[in-house]
Amino acid sequence: SDLAQIQNNDREKKFEVVNITISVDYSGIQENEVFQNINLTNFETTAFHALVNCCVIRYVVSWGLKVEEINGVGGGWIYWINDDPLPNIPSNLFNLLDNDTVNWEFVS
Repeated sequence: SDLAQIQNNDREKKFEVVNITISVDYSGIQENEVFQNINLTNFETTAFHALVNCCVIRYVVSWGLKVEEINGVGGGWIYWINDDPLPNIPSNLFNLLDNDTVNWEFVS
């Protein structure tokens, strides 16, 4: 099912993806931002790569990569793709497809 594919990321890694959108919800701390028409190539086509393409971030790697700050707002961040449930894998392992929207939300 699509749901199992999203949660377990059974999506094949693509050499190139086009027309990715990044939506960043700062939960009222600063103005939300949307970045559109992002194209990724060279197999650098994960949710993490899309974020790095348009935002200044800080992250740590412990049990997987964890984004800790986006454009100066630090703390807890979650992400999801399109309108699907939260993936259970780090963003650097989530392979994108053409026209995906990656939503990032500040939660703490």
